[in-house]
Amino acid sequence: MKFQVKVPATSANIGAGFDVMGMALDIYNIFEVEEIETSSEVIFDGFELEYSNKDNIFYKSMILLLDKYEYKYNGFRISLKENNIPIARGLGSSSSCIVGGLVSANKILGNKFTREELVKVATDIEGHPDNVSPAILGGLVVTVVEEDKLYYNRVDISEDISEDIVFSCYIPNFKISTEKAREILPKEIKLSDGIYNVGHSMLTLLAFINKDYDLLKISCRDKFHQDYRGSLIDDYENILCKFNSYGALGTFISGSGPTIIGIFNSKDIEKNTINMKKDMLALKNEVKLINLIVDNKGAQVEER
Repeated sequence: MKFQVKVPATSANIGAGFDVMGMALDIYNIFEVEEIETSSEVIFDGFELEYSNKDNIFYKSMILLLDKYEYKYNGFRISLKENNIPIARGLGSSSSCIVGGLVSANKILGNKFTREELVKVATDIEGHPDNVSPAILGGLVVTVVEEDKLYYNRVDISEDISEDIVFSCYIPNFKISTEKAREILPKEIKLSDGIYNVGHSMLTLLAFINKDYDLLKISCRDKFHQDYRGSLIDDYENILCKFNSYGALGTFISGSGPTIIGIFNSKDIEKNTINMKKDMLALKNEVKLINLIVDNKGAQVEER
């Protein structure tokens, strides 16, 4: 058996939706899995040396599901055919590996698991669902865990960039680990801040559902994490000012950072991108600026 798995990038939190809201974006990691009958080993192709071993999270996720069903296997060749999601930038690189491994195992098992069940297993591995759920399901997803049971709902966001919105991603050339980004957060929050985030996250969701994008400038603000994590990102306030000066409908830190996303009306994006790239040259760090739209399909399997 030989097949490819295509997993989208994800952006978690989206302002006030801390740990519960995320969306899939249209850049992808593509993995190829081949079951090897004549070997009892795993062969890694295309991965960096530090990930080319059995601690590889793609492999561990795949084997976890296969072992659960006591699937008898010899060996595997796992290839990273395309690595487009930058590592430790807040765009779901590790989630793409977890999801890719689980989807691969499910393919090998004859699709015994529903997508909903895969979200639960992925959440158990990742620890929280806001990256893995949109990677599996596509679209904009809100997910909560209640008494060890997972509940979610998702929204398709228009992929027609000629009529709608584009997510402009400022991706600096330094990494922020999820652990460091969590350590900087307060251990307790005020009631008023909790109320603030509940309202703003609901407003963000409704803005996307109803295409009332003018609300995003306010709704993407938050009291839980962005101000704290912004201190870890060089030129944070300056970048927000640049986005806003070019008419961003809203801005937010993607995941735990350091990627910052500005939401723009698609009709303005070409001119604004040229100007933003010029301005970014004056910032402290080298920057990659890419424009993305939402992926509504989630992880996909293709026979080879």
